[in-house]
Amino acid sequence: FHNIATQKRRVGTIAPKRFITKLKKENELFDNYMQQDAHEFLNYLLNTVSETLIEEKNAERERMMRNGTLRKGTLGTDRGRDEASGSSSKNDTTWIHEIFQGTLTNETRCLCCETVSSKDEDFLDLSVDIDQNASITHCLRVFSETETLCGDQKYFCETCSSKQEAQKRMRIKRLPHMLALHLKRFKYMDQLSRYTKLSYRVLFPLELRLFNVVSSRVTALLFIDCFILFTPFCLCSVSTRQN
Repeated sequence: FHNIATQKRRVGTIAPKRFITKLKKENELFDNYMQQDAHEFLNYLLNTVSETLIEEKNAERERMMRNGTLRKGTLGTDRGRDEASGSSSKNDTTWIHEIFQGTLTNETRCLCCETVSSKDEDFLDLSVDIDQNASITHCLRVFSETETLCGDQKYFCETCSSKQEAQKRMRIKRLPHMLALHLKRFKYMDQLSRYTKLSYRVLFPLELRLFNVVSSRVTALLFIDCFILFTPFCLCSVSTRQN
């Protein structure tokens, strides 16, 4: 990544062999001839590049702050500078986040008092369950289906101060510019007491139309969303493995 970023050419490139050699040095997990999980590799690559960019940005900020102290003498102690740097670094974003990062909303509605709690979380890729002869659109629809929490899975409602039956769902609040989907090809089978590989056929279109949820409200029985049509996603690549 450093070689690509510092090249004088308009578009940086690096030979695949050099890239693999550097990858093996940076992470011993990939320093072998075993088959590796493409999803783990993508997560490692995106997170490592993002962390590198943030570290460089923080180092540049520290350098500018030190130079400002020498010129103006207005900054306080080292501790104050560290706290100022730490507070601003929380809002650091990189081109990795601008391209791949979206936002999910986890909503839970208590069926006793109807109180809805929600929590946003960012994602760089989505992991979805698959079914036999299903499509990507179907998998994403199942991903956002409402689930009822009951029995041993009851939800602790802070308003009721007790465990109650509840409805839970995940919805996409903000879509990224590039959506990375991970299809879960392993499923735990109760009758076998282990995970088994799913060799299911999953259909995917060349264009995928998804919706952003821009607002939502809750009635006594249903979640009701307001949608805005998002630009179709065009298929860029597919990573698969036969074994």
